[in-house]
Amino acid sequence: MLIEEISEQIRIMFDPEGMKRKGIKNAFLYYYKISIIPIVIGIVLGLIGVAFFSLLSNGISGAFGGTSAHLSLGGPFAIFLILGGASLLLIWIIEPIAIIISAALLQLIGGNLLGIFKGSYEDTITASVYSSSTVILFSWIMIIPVIGWIISCIISIWAFIIEVLGLAKLHKTGAWKVFGTMILTCIIVGVILFLIVLLVILPLIVASGLGGAFSHFARFPIANKTV
Repeated sequence: MLIEEISEQIRIMFDPEGMKRKGIKNAFLYYYKISIIPIVIGIVLGLIGVAFFSLLSNGISGAFGGTSAHLSLGGPFAIFLILGGASLLLIWIIEPIAIIISAALLQLIGGNLLGIFKGSYEDTITASVYSSSTVILFSWIMIIPVIGWIISCIISIWAFIIEVLGLAKLHKTGAWKVFGTMILTCIIVGVILFLIVLLVILPLIVASGLGGAFSHFARFPIANKTV
């Protein structure tokens, strides 16, 4: 039940070393169940916001003799749909893909290359899911200006600590070794991405830009004029 997942997540937030390995399927079922909470809260708060801005707009329109009331609902509701769709894409698709990739990289470097991780890929997935679920569960707090953003930053830092301690427990190694592995992984990924941009994407952009410039220049009559 959903209540059990929430209770478990809160328990892990205060006791990261109490993690137990989940299979990949169960780990993501757990993640998607946890994600129901912020989505429901976000929908409720979003609809309240739509109603508030609609009433505010109606009041302003009435005071200045503006358009009819039903037109003022379209703008806020469209923004609600756009932000809601982007949030669902982030929570249900992008974040799970990021978990799978980051866990694979951590396992590759920490387990296969350095030999620091003693456990399996499922152990790494488990810690990553618990960490991400912490952030996702309280992601709705970002709706609150300033204070919500500060709290979200604190939760993100604590989620990182949860992942470090969880990985250390599941892989039977030291927390500082896990921390160093995660930093090293970030550096390696950053260097690889930089090289891809520098050696592949940037030349393609430059070539495309020059090609576009020559194509645009060729449209002018003077460029096609023969002597």
